[in-house]
Amino acid sequence: MKKSKTGCLVFLKRLLGTHFFKVMRLTIFLMLIGISNVFATSTYSQSTKFSFHLRNISLEQLFEEIQNQSEFNIFYRNNQVDNSRKVDIVASDASVESILTQALEGTNLDFKVIDRQIVIFPSRDTYTDDTKSQGGIITAQPQEKSISGKVTDSSGSPLPGVTVAVKGTTQGTVTNANGIYTLSNIPDDATLQFSFVGMKTQEIRVAGKTNINVTLEVDAIGIEEVVAIGYGTLVKKELTSAISNISSDDINKIHATRLDQAIQGRASGVLITNTSGRPGADVTIRIRGSSTINNNSPLYVVDGIQTENIKNINPQDIESVAILKDASASIYGAQAANGVVIVTTKKGTKGSVPKIDFDFAYGFQELAKMPKLMGKDEYIDIYSTAEENDGTHKWWSRSDLNIPHNTDWLSQIFHTAPISNTNFSLSGGNESTSYLVSSNYKTQEGVLRTSGYKSVNFRVNTESKIGKRLTFGNTLTVGHEQWKNPGGAPNQNEIFISAMRASPTVPIHWTEWDIENNPVVQANGWQVGDYAGPSRAGEHPGTKNTVGFIENNNFSFVQKQLRMLGTIYGSAKIAKNLEFKSTLGVDYAFDDTQNFQKIWSYGTKNNGGLNNLTKGYDKTFFWSFDNTLTYNFNINKSHRFNLLLGSSARRYSGENLLTASSNFADESLQVTSASGNIVSATGTKYQDSWISYLGRVNYNYQEKYLLQLILRADGSSKFGSNNRFGYFPSISGGWRISEESFFPKSMVVSNLKIRGSYGQTGNDRINRYASLEVLTFGSTVFGPNQDIIQTIKPVKMGNPDLRWESTLQLDLGFDIGLFNNSVELVADYFNKKTSDMLYQLPIPLTAGISGYPWANLGNMKNSGMELSLTYHHTKNEFEWNISANIGTVQNKVTKIQNDIFSGVSIIREEEAIGSFYGLVTDGLFQNQEEIDAYTFDETGDGIGDKLIQPFAKPGDIRFKDLNDDGAITSADRDIIGNPFPDFTYGLNFNANYKDFDFTIFFQGVYGNAIYRGRNGGMDLEEADTRGNMFIWAKDYWTQENPHNDVTKPRPTLIDKNGNRQVSDRYISDGSYLRVKNIQLGYTFPANICDKIGLDRLRIYLTANNLLTFTKYIGFDPEIGGENLSNLYGVDDFTSYPQSRTIQMGVQINL
Repeated sequence: MKKSKTGCLVFLKRLLGTHFFKVMRLTIFLMLIGISNVFATSTYSQSTKFSFHLRNISLEQLFEEIQNQSEFNIFYRNNQVDNSRKVDIVASDASVESILTQALEGTNLDFKVIDRQIVIFPSRDTYTDDTKSQGGIITAQPQEKSISGKVTDSSGSPLPGVTVAVKGTTQGTVTNANGIYTLSNIPDDATLQFSFVGMKTQEIRVAGKTNINVTLEVDAIGIEEVVAIGYGTLVKKELTSAISNISSDDINKIHATRLDQAIQGRASGVLITNTSGRPGADVTIRIRGSSTINNNSPLYVVDGIQTENIKNINPQDIESVAILKDASASIYGAQAANGVVIVTTKKGTKGSVPKIDFDFAYGFQELAKMPKLMGKDEYIDIYSTAEENDGTHKWWSRSDLNIPHNTDWLSQIFHTAPISNTNFSLSGGNESTSYLVSSNYKTQEGVLRTSGYKSVNFRVNTESKIGKRLTFGNTLTVGHEQWKNPGGAPNQNEIFISAMRASPTVPIHWTEWDIENNPVVQANGWQVGDYAGPSRAGEHPGTKNTVGFIENNNFSFVQKQLRMLGTIYGSAKIAKNLEFKSTLGVDYAFDDTQNFQKIWSYGTKNNGGLNNLTKGYDKTFFWSFDNTLTYNFNINKSHRFNLLLGSSARRYSGENLLTASSNFADESLQVTSASGNIVSATGTKYQDSWISYLGRVNYNYQEKYLLQLILRADGSSKFGSNNRFGYFPSISGGWRISEESFFPKSMVVSNLKIRGSYGQTGNDRINRYASLEVLTFGSTVFGPNQDIIQTIKPVKMGNPDLRWESTLQLDLGFDIGLFNNSVELVADYFNKKTSDMLYQLPIPLTAGISGYPWANLGNMKNSGMELSLTYHHTKNEFEWNISANIGTVQNKVTKIQNDIFSGVSIIREEEAIGSFYGLVTDGLFQNQEEIDAYTFDETGDGIGDKLIQPFAKPGDIRFKDLNDDGAITSADRDIIGNPFPDFTYGLNFNANYKDFDFTIFFQGVYGNAIYRGRNGGMDLEEADTRGNMFIWAKDYWTQENPHNDVTKPRPTLIDKNGNRQVSDRYISDGSYLRVKNIQLGYTFPANICDKIGLDRLRIYLTANNLLTFTKYIGFDPEIGGENLSNLYGVDDFTSYPQSRTIQMGVQINL
């Protein structure tokens, strides 16, 4: 039973106040004997013991002592307790029941213990008949106008013992055995509050009504929590599968602008990586590792509709997120091999008064970490040393140190940027209809100057019940997003490349010194104050003046998206426990992109005096039509069944157009028709279709033995005519040992369940039309006269036998609840094997076909363990909880026809997917003697007669000759790193003290490797292409500074030894621990809120990405990469870096 609002106000007075427990007024509870006995069985009251030696104290003082030493809250009516009566309490290791029985002996008072709540009330003999019939009215005013009604649960069953209070007063009552209540002397403008243990509190305005009926909804926590499982829900204690559930409370504590970012680190076995710090950028989600060499993204289901992403779903609209990690995902069949993320949005509450929620946050962002690059002195020094080592002099000498410029280009492109987030929602309903209307507006300037993101979203969720059998409803979100970036398309990030490699000797603007001392400036007639650029041979020729680029808007990218995602559904109760539901879902998106480059010139660097425009759109439309039939029944009250049958039809279609044009006479007219030359125009149109049939059986025997069976059949247009359909079965079971009669009842283990699952899921996420032969129009030389004729010819072979990728997964786990479930431990072991991986098979060029055919050729395995632990505790004014999770994944490719190379990564049998592949280093050569001693016995006489690295010099890297052939070649490459972490983890701590609340959330990974890659010849670690470098590279090897650090060899521009070859030299430890979020809030007391007409007022300060503990030298160790689909951990230092955000916010509830 929950405290009424009246009780809460008084209780808060005690928590906040100057004296304790004064003049308490509260509802007197009258329960039926049977129901009271059920609720009275309190594990906590039985396990909590007291030792007192109290003399001559009042009952009020005794009640205070009990509360101070326990989690009990004692409620009573002040005028019913005689505080002039003194008692002596002497007890050792006694229960609260025995102490109160002793204290109340000889009075007309009785008590009832309901979990941690104790109600003191007049004994049965003191009730009047009128009081008994009404359920125990607490009112000090004569009856004038009465309000009555009935309170039921969602099934229509009456709820006895519900507290019904008049908000802001001490007037209230409780419902009787039939759920009936009556209140007298109620003004028309009053608001009634209905509260009950395990139920959500509701508020309803009287507004002249004399009869108010209410349906209370479950507010489940712990093992009673309701979890989405796909096409239905289950109570957590009945789950037989590995499903992580994240509540709206967990999400709202982060105050993230994106849902996928809000759930990062909150579910074991789920790796979420930011691909970029760019405002509005996507994230990468991997559930239990990578299952395929193709698309590894999970399937998203939002309010029953399948979708490709959840990026524009407002986190404030979310009720819960369930992540299906094991074979339970087979209910979604062919698209569930990578797991399923089920998002359920909030709804209004039937029978409640309109509720307004407002949340506004404003703050600032700054770059989380700024790598330090070389200044002018270090830059000229290392290049001068390189030329001295090579015996050349074409770029720099130490005499150039007199150049006065020392530009830190990287710091010039970043700034402190504002961010704001506004949320508004209106919800409520009457007895048959509920509604929720919400809006969200975000603006986020990027830490990169002139980049930014803004979005606006609207949501409307409604549900109406017509009669006793029909229900109709909808969920709808409409959103508009806009991204802008000054460096071209977001994948190019030209600004970062240029700023990091730009020579510090180049000024931002030409100065008097340049006019007087630089002959190139003089020859070109550049003026003081003009934007500068490269002018010397030693300055990187690709140096763009990034300040000029940004301020002149030379290169701009703008993307806009309009999206509509929603469902319309209806359900009918055909018969008792038999329900039919039909859902129509739609996901429409229209993307408009524009990339414009103006004519620009900075120093000797320019774009050839040619401007250009690329402009296009991408329009997609997805619809789904799902129909399900659900039947629930019991046999002898011991055998409980839930049966589901359903079908699903889906279609995804789209079209796109991309034009490229150039030579604009007026650069303000950025439309294709204003160009002087249309370079190209390309477009496509496509369509995919699916048809599915599904069934599920859930069986529950006496709340002890649980069984779930699933079978789904999917047909897809993506596959060959010989394999249109795939079949995906699964089985799972659980045993609630703690419910067995032989299981000892103790205060320690309150819940124990073991469970296991085994089943199959599929993956069809390959290129559409992959099974078909592709033809194209062209021209061919033909005949004796060598005539050119128009032809149709194949460009890709088809494969009519193409079939699904399938993943078989075994999961074994257990759930333990300790100390009345205040401690919960969930553990899982999983082993999943993917077979028939879809892969493009290389064919000889002599076939005359450039497009490789798709085939089922590979296998992969992922195994690991997951552990999550939660603990929650309440002690008087202080309430706190802590949760932690950790997950491990071991990935291995078990079958592949050939090694697959992708840059520095490889896919190879018996290795993790995307492992880094290169040479293995063995320190630095310290002198010529070491070089001469590193030999190979070529003649076999036992004497090394061939230098393994003949071009090496002291200070160069020594590489291992792994194949022992006397030379360092590509054949010596080996696995040098795994981009996947040994484990991922998250830790969350929440605390509430009086009106203050505090949250801190840690997230991290351990044991992964990062490859510090090169892009377009750019090397940030040594003298190479005249680009700048990290400051730590100045500690390079010399005779005067010898060391064995392979990351800092001797500088050389020629590099005959191959120091810059792909090797473990570029491997870094990517482990990190991040303080993901800290939040401190204060909620104003209820009496203050009442005076200003608010239900709740809270202010808060929140910080995201506040601190990161890592050894990584780059911008950020959280490496995703906007261009990578399966391969992680390659940092080419061109991705938009992460930012640190601090915001102040206010929440208002009306």
